[in-house]
Amino acid sequence: MTDNYIGTEDDGVHPLGNHDYGIYMVDSSAILAANTIAATRPGASGPGTAIRVYGHNNMLSAWGNHIGFDVTGMRILANALHGIELDDARVVQIGGPGVETRNLIGGNGGHAIYFTGLSGHYRAEILNNYIGVDVTGTNAAGNGGHGIFFEYSGPVHIGDTNAAARNVIANNRGGGIVLYDEDSISNSIVGNYIGVDAAGRPAGNHDGICVIGALATAVGGHAAGAGNLIAHNRGHGVAVQQLWYNQPLGTRIIGNRISHNASNGVHISSTQCNLVSSNQMFGNALMGINLGAQGRNDGPEAATNANRYQRYPFISNVTVAAGTRVRGSFRSAPSTTYRLEFFASPAPSPAGPGTARPES
Repeated sequence: MTDNYIGTEDDGVHPLGNHDYGIYMVDSSAILAANTIAATRPGASGPGTAIRVYGHNNMLSAWGNHIGFDVTGMRILANALHGIELDDARVVQIGGPGVETRNLIGGNGGHAIYFTGLSGHYRAEILNNYIGVDVTGTNAAGNGGHGIFFEYSGPVHIGDTNAAARNVIANNRGGGIVLYDEDSISNSIVGNYIGVDAAGRPAGNHDGICVIGALATAVGGHAAGAGNLIAHNRGHGVAVQQLWYNQPLGTRIIGNRISHNASNGVHISSTQCNLVSSNQMFGNALMGINLGAQGRNDGPEAATNANRYQRYPFISNVTVAAGTRVRGSFRSAPSTTYRLEFFASPAPSPAGPGTARPES
């Protein structure tokens, strides 16, 4: 299905919305390319979602579509509920590298992209989409729910180390990206702008990324281009919490720039086995990294607590002469090896320990 106006007049500009769904696929596969799908309204059989794909035999490739916009990509023609909803689809690609493959998904009443029931041997990629901004990448067009919401689904790969495949996820009322439940496993979130527009200017979501019970999630990485820019969100930059006790596979948060969020840079409330390493964290309203109760550094190091309430060190003195010398104290389990990371900062952080502003 290519180059259709679904929910507009034949000029692609004036709304003429359908009821129920713009496109509804059951147990079939399709390429949806360069369509305008807008102004879908609730009806007797559906809630007003632009695209719904249902059934485990589905394979979907969606690229170059305007979902919630007119054909110009400048005017919002909102769908009442979700932009794209996938239930148990098998292989999914939304977007791709290149301007012509970019989807615009904005202004919708629910989530921009909503996956459920896609797990195990399924695969999904979300690349180079503008979610919550218009065709310019800078004008706000936030969705009423989350930017991307996966529940009981995975693996999914969101973004890429190639900047041409970066997603911009901004201005959404809910989270930028939300991964929910332990069936959401082995997901990666790489190289995206989350909470800023395509020019890197403030355009916050609620939390930037929220991982709730999802297992073995990678946020960023050590490779060049893997880090996400997660900034200016109205809550935490990255929030991690468990659904069930003693979940074994934690979240890896590596190599990201996490700044100027209205709460903590990284907030881990109730889950273990998480790695937070090599990130630039500065300008957040509260802590750079917070475990459990806000600001606590004396909790019991028990398996039921966030990252076992791993304590952070106190730095009393730093001298730079013939090398760098750091003095301080660190209270934790004796006869145990720990990795401590140190970051230079031109000024102390008003938010307290755990933040570092880069020199450039």
